[in-house]
Order: sequence, then structure tokens, then C-alpha cells
Amino acid sequence: MKLDFDHFIFDLDGTIVNSINEIYSAAIKTCKNNNLSIPTLEYFKKKIGIHPNIFFVDHGATSNLEILVKEFREILYKEAGDPTLVFDGAKTLLDLLYKKNKQISIATTKPTNLAKTLIKRYG
Repeated sequence: MKLDFDHFIFDLDGTIVNSINEIYSAAIKTCKNNNLSIPTLEYFKKKIGIHPNIFFVDHGATSNLEILVKEFREILYKEAGDPTLVFDGAKTLLDLLYKKNKQISIATTKPTNLAKTLIKRYG
């Protein structure tokens, strides 16, 4: 059976990019800066892709969630985007789909401007 699709949607974190350590680092820095408990990497691996509000609440935040998320995303903006973290074959697949005139979309909980910045950095 041939499946012929014109539009492909990929999740960014954990599918195109192995960004868990970048996200985890930003979360740790935000938690330390705000006297919250520090999440474990195991916790984080189970929560990749969720909205940051959830992991800050899980680690002691009771207020100022918007401020915490803003700080977390600012750290990502400054520090994330290592092109060596793109999964093997991801760029090749995306290039192939592009050459075949397929529409490609990226799904993420990141704001559009942050996602676009990181996608450029990842290459």
C-alpha cells in the first residue's frame, strides 16, 4: 500500500533534535535562580514537550509562573541551538521532503520566535 502525503508534521524536541540536555540545563538554571527544587534528568525525560508551567509547579512554584517561563525561555534563547544535537538522518529526511515539494511543519510548545531562532541554529 502506497501512502502519499503532501504535509508532514514533526515535533521539534525529541524528534528532530535531541534537545533534552539543553532544556534540562535551562530548567535547572531557572529553578536555582528562583529557589525551586531541582528536577532530576529522569523526571525531565518523562516530561519533554510539556508546557514549562507544569515542571515549575512540580518543583515548588506557586506563583509567578509567567516570569519563570519567560526566564526559562530567555535562557534557551541565549544558550540553546547546538547543531550537533540534530538526530542523524533528520536533515536528510527534511531535505528530501522539501525537494519533493512536500509541506513541512514543526510542532512545539515553544513560542514561534524562539522556535524559529533555534531551528536556524540547529541548521
